[in-house]
Amino acid sequence: IYNEQELRHWLKNIHGSKVLKTCFGLSGQGNRHLEESSPSSEILSFCQKEWQQGRPLIAEPWLDRLFDFSTQWFIHPNQHIECIGATRFETDSQGSYQGTLAGPEDILFSSFEHFLNEHKQIAQKALQDIALMGFFGYIGVDALLYRHPHTHLKSLYPLVEINGRQTMSLVALRLQKRLCPHQVLRLAFQQSHASPF
Repeated sequence: IYNEQELRHWLKNIHGSKVLKTCFGLSGQGNRHLEESSPSSEILSFCQKEWQQGRPLIAEPWLDRLFDFSTQWFIHPNQHIECIGATRFETDSQGSYQGTLAGPEDILFSSFEHFLNEHKQIAQKALQDIALMGFFGYIGVDALLYRHPHTHLKSLYPLVEINGRQTMSLVALRLQKRLCPHQVLRLAFQQSHASPF
């Protein structure tokens, strides 16, 4: 969405709950969940900040999320792609990050393991393109399962976000493999109201 006219058109023609995302938001931050069909002054202000920076907003239908997860990879300078592992996210009702679960994939994914395998195949194709452009290093690929709004069947959203950096999921995987290789580890931020100094 590049301007107010496109925003109004999208809001009018896409029915149901929707979400607007900034291009550089992360961990569910920088998103606006919309129910109304016309933009409020708050939504317009949110959009205009991005438009003034020359950035569009990503506009999508709101999905009934069931299961958020990621895979962690390393692209070697010779373009070899190594899968390090997979983690599961805990998120709140707005999709904001709450914590990461790392552990044996059969435990973390259970009956969803076939979706993980499908995601890995799709992610690897995207990572091959990234490697061919000359990029290498750590990379995390986020995905999710959602309930289809019409059929209510579970569907895979295979590439939600690609993070070209070491992520919290990578930290969780490393800690889990070192501290409790046969169990699930949960890594999360804790709110602190005390001053660090």
